Amino acid sequence: MFSEKLTAKYLIALILLGSFIFPAQKISVVSAQGIGTDPVLVEMEPEFPKPEETVSIKLTSYSTDLDRAKIVWTLNGKTVKSGVGGKTFSFGMGPAGKSVTFGVTVDSQDIGIFEKKVTLNPAQVDILWQAIDSYTPPFYRGKALPAKMSKIRVLAMPDMKTKSGGAVKSTDLIYKWTLGDAPMLDSSGYAKNFADFSLDFVSSDASVKVNASSIKEAGLVAENIAYFTTVDPKIIFYENKPLKGISYENAAGNSFDLKNNEVSIVAEPYYFTSQNGRSSLSYNWLINGIPTQPVNQRSLVLRIGDQKSGSSEISLGVKQVSRFLQAANKTFTINFGQ
Repeated sequence: MFSEKLTAKYLIALILLGSFIFPAQKISVVSAQGIGTDPVLVEMEPEFPKPEETVSIKLTSYSTDLDRAKIVWTLNGKTVKSGVGGKTFSFGMGPAGKSVTFGVTVDSQDIGIFEKKVTLNPAQVDILWQAIDSYTPPFYRGKALPAKMSKIRVLAMPDMKTKSGGAVKSTDLIYKWTLGDAPMLDSSGYAKNFADFSLDFVSSDASVKVNASSIKEAGLVAENIAYFTTVDPKIIFYENKPLKGISYENAAGNSFDLKNNEVSIVAEPYYFTSQNGRSSLSYNWLINGIPTQPVNQRSLVLRIGDQKSGSSEISLGVKQVSRFLQAANKTFTINFGQ
């Protein structure tokens, strides 16, 4: 009786131990186009073709030698290529809304006859983006560029048409957003055609991918990816003239000639994050290496003293209080009495 109980306990222990050492395995074979266990794999590039784009098809197989097989390719029901070993095929897509169906037939002694047909609907989705918290001065005509830890907003602009030629509304699509390799689950879903994210402080590069699919038109899918490269914030000095104001059209270079008794210099901190405007930035001015704290931290008034001629070195360091990697330094020389 004791030996029977011991044997039962021993068997249970072996079963439990085996479940940890030899976990259950799930094996699946999936092709590039979802053919599963088909003996011939059909690989297509690009996976989601755009209007007027060239599509390349390639066949691979571990079940037969395709170089010895007779392969026939069709396009919209018409044979366009036939021969032994023709493993590749390419064709051009038409405009948006005009589907294309390609077919392939493989005749091999090992697997017999294999057939596959695929219908493609050309569609396109563009990605627009902006650094929504990157500071640029008023009337700046360029694009605000992202620095590390900046916040980016991406917007999907689909160009899709139904089989009848009607335009598909952006609100009738399901969007799947991906930041790098990480799905943006909260930003993805029905009619979610925009997403916000923050760049990290480690990498200088990032990518965002969007997949847009129609809920009404089967097989109508578009995909695109946008790449981002961060920039270092920078400081540009301008003269603030009493009657005219800030001369944004003429930036002060590395050397500035003081023609009057005094001059007001304004520093513009380009591409710093600006959640609270410029108030979240700290300014550290130096004149010939000596710290000075002007009343308006962004501007500095310089006057000619007793010295009739000479030069002074003006330096400024700017830091973003809430973004420790955002900092910039700039130095210029001011000449007077010359």
